[in-house]
Amino acid sequence: MRIGIYSFGGCEGCRYWLIDSILRVCEELGAEIVYEPLIGLSKESSEYDMVVIEGAVCTDEDSEKLRSLRSREKYLIALGSCALLSGVPGNKRFTDPHAVEMVYFGKPLPKKPIDVKPITAYVQVDYWIRGCPPDRENFERLFRAIISGIVSGKLFKLHERRLEFCRDEFASIEGSVLRLDGDKCIVCGRCVGACERMGVYAIDYAYRSISTIVTTPFSIPFDESTCILCGRCTLVCPVGAIHERSDLERVQRILSRSTALRAYIEP
Repeated sequence: MRIGIYSFGGCEGCRYWLIDSILRVCEELGAEIVYEPLIGLSKESSEYDMVVIEGAVCTDEDSEKLRSLRSREKYLIALGSCALLSGVPGNKRFTDPHAVEMVYFGKPLPKKPIDVKPITAYVQVDYWIRGCPPDRENFERLFRAIISGIVSGKLFKLHERRLEFCRDEFASIEGSVLRLDGDKCIVCGRCVGACERMGVYAIDYAYRSISTIVTTPFSIPFDESTCILCGRCTLVCPVGAIHERSDLERVQRILSRSTALRAYIEP
């Protein structure tokens, strides 16, 4: 496996911090670093099996190089916070241009600057390793897993499903005021936690593993449970799975009748 390591806008701290780990993992797994200026490998190759990129995209030259690498290489890894989120260089977006002019007196720049963005804003990244800099132990474990997976052909790819399980039935709980839509529920547990903190325990987990759902005791309607209709669960649900029922459809049916002449709807 041939690996190239590139750096765009950033302090290059991730590469300096992790170069020993990179060399150790590559030697252990039989991978070869063919481009890394930090260790004297400054001649670019026309083809890599994997490219590791550190730093944010800060110039037109960076964006062109990034797109070129993405179009040629099989795997692209974002290394560190700058590559993934734009990191410290991204603070340029909040800089007063007049303050910059006062400091540098309008001196011409060697490269044309652009809005600083992470590499994920330009190309699809196959894998990423977070941190500023990444923790060495975590980095070695992840880097080793990625290389081993690529070599063996058993590495999960972006958007690839890890389980072929599809839930056939969704537990939806009805009520006169609240409704739990099991089709939307992601089982994050925020509603369960909110209900526990209120000391109500109207909803909780049921079943185990990939069959886990959020429901009321024995899946009874909300009106028959201990629910006090405080609404805390609806406030913390990130996907709107548990929500207040709407009478809008019923009102529309009433308004569609010829006998209805005027109606007022209040919140």
